[in-house]
Amino acid sequence: GVKWGSLDQELLTRLMDDNQRRGFPLTAQEVTREAIVQSAILSAEMAEEIGLGREKIILSAKVSGVQDLIAVYTELATRSNHALHLGLTEAGMGSKGIVASSAAMGILLQQGIGDTIRISLTPEPNGDRTREVQVSQELLQTMGFRQFVPIVAACPGCGRTTSTV
Repeated sequence: GVKWGSLDQELLTRLMDDNQRRGFPLTAQEVTREAIVQSAILSAEMAEEIGLGREKIILSAKVSGVQDLIAVYTELATRSNHALHLGLTEAGMGSKGIVASSAAMGILLQQGIGDTIRISLTPEPNGDRTREVQVSQELLQTMGFRQFVPIVAACPGCGRTTSTV
């Protein structure tokens, strides 16, 4: 796996230098995304060269931005046949983390990108991580990929249910 915070600085520097020589340079963010993609693919190729079977390799690119996750995994899916693990790192607490992770992963999953997922939520102090599993299951079920529990449709409260006529 590749984490944007611990990206191979030699690779990133080389790509940044190459980018500066372009007629229309990419943004630093775009170059960083490319470095993440290249690093993940190179790591997988090295693992295969030393004998690890392709079926035992799962690529993971840890980024903390929704648009970064979508861009990096879309590119990985185009350029690699390896299994992909989706996860938005540092997604945040509560609804912020749920919304960010669901937005990014929902788009990718709908495009058929992603073989495993993890929704990383910052727990409350002394809290556990079971909410991550629940949200992951709800995302997969809501999108129609898996069935974990019966679906219950409920109307949000409105004047018809809380007022007397």
